[in-house]
Amino acid sequence: MATAPFAPVPITHLRAFDRYFRTELYFGMNKPSGVEVTTDQWSKFLADEVTPRFPDGLTVIDAAGQFRSASGTIVKEKSRMIILLYRKRDRESASRKIDEIRAVYCKLFDQESVMRIDLRRSVEVSFE
Repeated sequence: MATAPFAPVPITHLRAFDRYFRTELYFGMNKPSGVEVTTDQWSKFLADEVTPRFPDGLTVIDAAGQFRSASGTIVKEKSRMIILLYRKRDRESASRKIDEIRAVYCKLFDQESVMRIDLRRSVEVSFE
């Protein structure tokens, strides 16, 4: 007698997904002076400015970026990307906190901008 390769999971055993919004922030690591933001400076910025605003968690990814500066020059540099997830009910306060983070980074490290990408629709997230 042949058996099914797997048994279906009863509906009662499926976990519900929570709906979150996602924002990505892209931080260039080069200062206009030609000096790079150090690992210690980045760690302090993350600990002092980002984590207190999003203490439930975030993801940091090392990246390689490229952009056209205000002067028209193509700039290639090491970058870091932060991924933030937050609930719909926190969307307004999260947006304000995200803009604060961007402003502080620009001021501390003499940056033209920090790129922000917001997904327009919520994503389903499960923590298992």
